[in-house]
Amino acid sequence: MQVGDDTTGLDEEINAAGMRGSVTGSAVPKRTRSTRRRQDAPDLPKRKMAATTLGRAFTRSDGKVYRPSLFVTLTLPSYDQVPPHSFGDDLDPVNDGLGFLPFSNGVHDDLDDQPRRRGFREFVANGTLPAGYATEDGVALHYVGTELHDVVSVLPDRNAWFVEADDHGGIREKALPARCWVP
Repeated sequence: MQVGDDTTGLDEEINAAGMRGSVTGSAVPKRTRSTRRRQDAPDLPKRKMAATTLGRAFTRSDGKVYRPSLFVTLTLPSYDQVPPHSFGDDLDPVNDGLGFLPFSNGVHDDLDDQPRRRGFREFVANGTLPAGYATEDGVALHYVGTELHDVVSVLPDRNAWFVEADDHGGIREKALPARCWVP
């Protein structure tokens, strides 16, 4: 008798021993997801599939009109590896962006233990970066085209900031209070 000739009953013995698996392997491929989804989250609303939803406007039953948006995450050439910027005080401006928006962007602008707030403002003041928006932790900016449409946050009492160079080598900044949005 050769190995594999008689496997009858081995699967039952494996299961009886409390182990998982199969001698012959599973015929059904395991389903894997690229992202994990919270099981307690409600199902998202579904629409009939159309040739395209991008650029179309939808009207809810209460009359509010909305347009689907697209969220894109892309890696820029200057980010060929995980930068140490998130962990240290040495910040470099990223000025080879995709050009979707004519603004610069500073993130996590309210974390006192990070040099981001000071660094972003210095780069705008000295002209290394163009005028732009800085967002506190939990804040998101919603653009329609290249115009800022809304400032929202999942945390209360948060701001975005419009930061631009002044005529004296410093900056002017304007607080943009975020609308607290909790799904």
